[in-house]
Amino acid sequence: MKFKKKILCIIPARAGSVGILKKNIKIFNNKPLIYWSIIESLKSKYIDRVIVSTNSNKIKTISEKYGAQVPFLRPENISKNNSNVINAINHVLINIEEKYDIVVILQPTSPLRKVVDIDKSIKIFIEKKMKSLVSITKLEHPYEWIMKKSKNNKIKFIKNKLIYQRQKTIDYFIPNGSIFIADINHLKKSKSLYTDETYGYEMKNIDSIDIDNINQFKFAEFIMKNK
Repeated sequence: MKFKKKILCIIPARAGSVGILKKNIKIFNNKPLIYWSIIESLKSKYIDRVIVSTNSNKIKTISEKYGAQVPFLRPENISKNNSNVINAINHVLINIEEKYDIVVILQPTSPLRKVVDIDKSIKIFIEKKMKSLVSITKLEHPYEWIMKKSKNNKIKFIKNKLIYQRQKTIDYFIPNGSIFIADINHLKKSKSLYTDETYGYEMKNIDSIDIDNINQFKFAEFIMKNK
């Protein structure tokens, strides 16, 4: 089933990562890390075009090798450590001639995300006429068990009442950084991926590793090799 909506996928992949040197193209299970997001996006039944937003010629070459398009490089002023990804998305939307209805953002740091979740989330997004959607995963430990520690190392539960029985706790979720979908007109107005109209698409914890440091990188690679 092909929807009438035109869907653009953007994979933001700047050079200059802090936690892991050249993270987006570091070899992960015999391929550059970005490969896994490109290849899954190209399998999608719904995505019309895949563009990588990068400030690096090397990332551009690697991305094009695996089938993504890199029609231009991202300016350095929106490619810094503290740059908002929305600026990178807007840079693509402004500079491409073709017009799209929906943008799907896939970060290369989520290599365990598969096309089944990409397509399922797109299908839900369109059928439910959503404006914004982000992928989420359930907290592995109950929120009611979270503590904060003072400077003198005293601990205190953030909830006033400790709930010992797990079955009596409430399920809480966090964004896993894997899939973001937005109506482009809504995104231009809100300038954010999180609004009052944002819905959550739940993914399994095992598929939700967002690589930020070398331990997460090694763990995700182990999962992929042994899944």
